[in-house]
Amino acid sequence: MSKIIEKVVTRIIILFAAGRRNVVPHAIEPFHAYITTVLAYITDPIVKVRLMISNANLAALTLLVTDPATGWNILHNKHSAKSTRTADVNTDLANSEITITHLLESMYRDIPRSAMLTADYSTLNIAKVSTAKPKRAKIINIPFAKMFSKGGAIVSFITRPTHDAGKAHMDPLADQIEVVGIILKPGDPMPTDITQCNIKFSSKHAIFTHEFTLSDAGNRFACFLRYANTSDDKKSGGYSSVIVCVIGL
Repeated sequence: MSKIIEKVVTRIIILFAAGRRNVVPHAIEPFHAYITTVLAYITDPIVKVRLMISNANLAALTLLVTDPATGWNILHNKHSAKSTRTADVNTDLANSEITITHLLESMYRDIPRSAMLTADYSTLNIAKVSTAKPKRAKIINIPFAKMFSKGGAIVSFITRPTHDAGKAHMDPLADQIEVVGIILKPGDPMPTDITQCNIKFSSKHAIFTHEFTLSDAGNRFACFLRYANTSDDKKSGGYSSVIVCVIGL
């Protein structure tokens, strides 16, 4: 491999390792336009204070760009003219670009995003952090539940979204489990759908309990369960088949 090809390959590897495609342009002319604009922008006293740019970083960046012997600007000028464009100049230009990019990335990491304005994001080419939650798909799982009562009029639930012997856990798309049920006294028929139920409660956990009154003890509690999306009920899951247990005294 020739030295020229080796330098080019090395430069490409460094550029990808630096992750420069995300914020700082990597082609020579776009980079030149970018750094010229950015340096002028963050030198403004108001912008510098708002973005908490340190004097040391600003001085270092200014020197890397404007140094009359080794700065980006002089190297860019030499590269632009055929009479002064040499392999060494091209190499120095590439190294200067990489050094400046690393410094900028370090500076950008220190800028509090809460202080940034729209103009800052646009000029520095930094993407705004999205605070919007991604849209959730409709819940398709139906809770498989075990319900039992050991006494004290407390009914316990153990739920999972799949019919297996794994650990209890919530459906990842659900905010909570909803329970709709009815207390059955001796001789009362089993409910066939939720419209026949008058008790409703919920839990954000896969394992939970519900406390009834002691006067309910000895009766049966029959219920249906579903996974619910509390922000969009249309995306809530369907109800389970009816389950029942005796409320323990």
